[in-house]
Amino acid sequence: MNLIEIEKKKRIKGVVIGAVAPVVALFVLSVMAYFKIIFDRPYLTDEVTKLTVGASSLFGVFWVYATSASFFQAFFSLSVNMLLVFFFSNRQENSLANGIIVPTAIYALILVGLRLL
Repeated sequence: MNLIEIEKKKRIKGVVIGAVAPVVALFVLSVMAYFKIIFDRPYLTDEVTKLTVGASSLFGVFWVYATSASFFQAFFSLSVNMLLVFFFSNRQENSLANGIIVPTAIYALILVGLRLL
């Protein structure tokens, strides 16, 4: 197998890691929040009635974090992937690190679109 094929496989592996890592990190934080390890249970505030709604199940906690696109998804999609890029670049896995940047850019575009709506 030639070098180009190996580098393409590493880049595809990086794209998969970059797409899955923020979702896994968000799920781990949700599980930790549900069991009150680092946070109390999160809540949402309705902008019209100013009432707060708390989550009562693990799915509810994950849903609260997944729907708060202003902070948590931006934090996990950009920060986690940039830490992975830094980690793999220091280990001389530059093709893998370049692959991680692709889903990061897609996440950033989606988040900018969500903020503009």
